[in-house]
Amino acid sequence: MIKHFQFSIDVAVRGAIWPGLCTIRNEHRLTSEEFTYIALNAPVVPQGVARLVAEALFLGYDDNWIAATHLTAPQIENIGRQNLKLAGSNTTTVDRNGIENEVGLSALLELESASSLFGESLVFELKAIFTTPPGPNYRNEIAHGLVSADKCASSSALYAWWILFRLVVVSFATAQQQAGQTD
Repeated sequence: MIKHFQFSIDVAVRGAIWPGLCTIRNEHRLTSEEFTYIALNAPVVPQGVARLVAEALFLGYDDNWIAATHLTAPQIENIGRQNLKLAGSNTTTVDRNGIENEVGLSALLELESASSLFGESLVFELKAIFTTPPGPNYRNEIAHGLVSADKCASSSALYAWWILFRLVVVSFATAQQQAGQTD
């Protein structure tokens, strides 16, 4: 299933995501500040990390995939963790010494509440891109310094960035639309 999904990612990136991103770049020269505004006003983005999320988005938009990939993975994990916490999920464990530790993305995605909150399709995408060894496994590869420059410039890396882009922009657009309906 993961291998089939990897093929689908390559087709989606080459056929739609990359050409769409190139069109946006050709028609609109967005700035880092504009991405910051979007991230600050996207409810899905946790307080205090909007600038990091914005930088990840801008770096991908600006074709700097090495830096974008290295910022995207931890921000995806943070968005997942913080939104699960807000939904009432326990995202920590306590070790035998009584020290509380945050669980990793793979454990967060196994929570029943993850599928309820994000939907089964997004949870599958996140697992396939960020935490499953047959896939790119970006969360662990980046955390352990194992990801190569070539892997940062792959279709999977662009798709990982696209997931973050989609989460943030849809959240921003929905919030703007709801604000417009209440004005």
